[in-house]
Amino acid sequence: MCLGLSVAAWDSLSLFAVLLAYVVMTTAYSLYLKTRVLMDVMVLAALYAIRIVGGGVAISVKLSIWLTAFALFIFLSLALLKRCSELIALKSSGAEMTPGRNYSVEDLNVFWPMGMATAVCSVLVFALYLNSSDMPRSYATPSLLWLVALGLFYWLGRMWIKTSRGEMTDDPLVFALKDFGSRFVIAGMVVVTLVAYFVHFP
Repeated sequence: MCLGLSVAAWDSLSLFAVLLAYVVMTTAYSLYLKTRVLMDVMVLAALYAIRIVGGGVAISVKLSIWLTAFALFIFLSLALLKRCSELIALKSSGAEMTPGRNYSVEDLNVFWPMGMATAVCSVLVFALYLNSSDMPRSYATPSLLWLVALGLFYWLGRMWIKTSRGEMTDDPLVFALKDFGSRFVIAGMVVVTLVAYFVHFP
């Protein structure tokens, strides 16, 4: 950790500040915040998002508000999905409360709509970005990116359906790497993005 912070400080004070904030947040999460209802999922989403911020600072790229908003919503949805999968497993085992986290199976009634709403919000942010003046004009056929928005909606919906069936047994990102449908959809979105960038369709 000291070596990492030293390298960050040598690169730039901004990167050092981001990395230090990440260390402070993860420490606070491990020691206390993970026991606070809803606060823990918000911190998890922020920790994922701050990695993107750190990457932008490291390569001196200014992050757009669109990317920041998209990242926060999608990571918040995935964090809520993880909690919902844990509560569904807890409910199946006949237990009522999660040990050390202060969650009850009744919290599914709140977490479920919140998770679905944040998932839809992430797709909405992506769609609004495609129609905004901030959208880069370097794409040869930018309209193809609407297929990516549909793919993103399908993938997030699939993840939530898998969770409702009790099939989300891993961390959502780990599950996505193992799940054939997720890999297929994500690969398709990457291909469509590359085609939109390089190929012009009248």
